[in-house]
Amino acid sequence: MRGRRRRLAVVPFPSLLLASLLAITGCGQRALSREEALDRVRQAYSNMASAGGYRYRAEVTYDFPDMDEATRMQLAAAVPSSLNMEGEVVQSQGDHRQHAVGSGGGERLELYVVDGISYRRLGEGEWKATDTAAWRSDMSGLYFISPEEFQGMLDFAGDTRVVEETPQRLVIAFDVRSDYLLSSLEKTLGPCPPEEEGTYLSLLTLMSEAQAEVATYIYRSNGYLERQDVTVRLPNAPLLGTVVIEMRTFFSSYGGESEITLPPEAEKVRPRSE
Repeated sequence: MRGRRRRLAVVPFPSLLLASLLAITGCGQRALSREEALDRVRQAYSNMASAGGYRYRAEVTYDFPDMDEATRMQLAAAVPSSLNMEGEVVQSQGDHRQHAVGSGGGERLELYVVDGISYRRLGEGEWKATDTAAWRSDMSGLYFISPEEFQGMLDFAGDTRVVEETPQRLVIAFDVRSDYLLSSLEKTLGPCPPEEEGTYLSLLTLMSEAQAEVATYIYRSNGYLERQDVTVRLPNAPLLGTVVIEMRTFFSSYGGESEITLPPEAEKVRPRSE
């Protein structure tokens, strides 16, 4: 199976601690209203969804501010404190393909999405295929957040502010209500087996207390995303205390051509729902 050649369009993407963002307003410009600001973000997501493709670079970090140093060191030995991924997207009506490579915890990661199936390399010549209805429970879902999903997130936007407005770019930050995270979790996990009801309810309680903040960096010249920062804070995770997850994503690619081809070993793997 081979992907078709497509011309990549410019689309960048963002993740930075909102507390460190400085409010800079362009001189002589009328301040954007909340709805105007969200419309700018919505248009940037729409531009991203209609582009022929783009490249991205994602950086994900985890922090446990309530944890003592000894426990933190024990956890670090088992769980990576950061993950990095670089990838590309090629898309058109009815055809969406992605390929990404990266690392986390000293391990190499490689992922594909072709024809609605995600493929993850487990080892030399060994692949795992998962249909997209279930793949969010896999680590792969962390990197492949679609523009359509981002647009859906705006329906749950709370406090919204313009952080920076210059001739070069527009930075808009907004909070995301916890019911968005709850609905995403329910879609990810699907129906709950009776034997796992306790774990399921614990996850729902954890997500109901979560806080999420998003900062979108938009090019003024063409309305595409330059970068997007997402910060999720879980205040009462069992055994861990507060957990802070930051995902910083940068978008690029201006023109050029790309072809995403699924490796022959991956083509032979039967997809499964998990």
